[in-house]
Amino acid sequence: MVKQEDVRALKKLTNATDYKIKYIIKNHLSFSAVYILIRPDTHKVVYAGETKNFSQRMSFHKSHSGDSQLNTKLKQHPSYPQQVEDYFVHYRKMDNERERTFFEDFVKSNLKPPLNYT
Repeated sequence: MVKQEDVRALKKLTNATDYKIKYIIKNHLSFSAVYILIRPDTHKVVYAGETKNFSQRMSFHKSHSGDSQLNTKLKQHPSYPQQVEDYFVHYRKMDNERERTFFEDFVKSNLKPPLNYT
């Protein structure tokens, strides 16, 4: 069952302040969160995820290989801007792992970010 607080949190997440991934990495913002990644050219949500260490996860998206890394997904989609550091990120701090996982699933099911399904 969908809780109204999750609906409100989703709206707040999608309307949050834009931060570039490079800002998050540079400032070592380390906390647990659910996040969305947004194309810099169209401002469309392309990926949603959750993490225990936000800054480290953004670094992984930038420089590590693997199926769940943004840099890997972008190579598979050459029409997307290829500079990971220029993508915007919105986040919601969440300490409880179970709540993070639930909210991440809720975000994905509502926003249907295309790079989560490739």
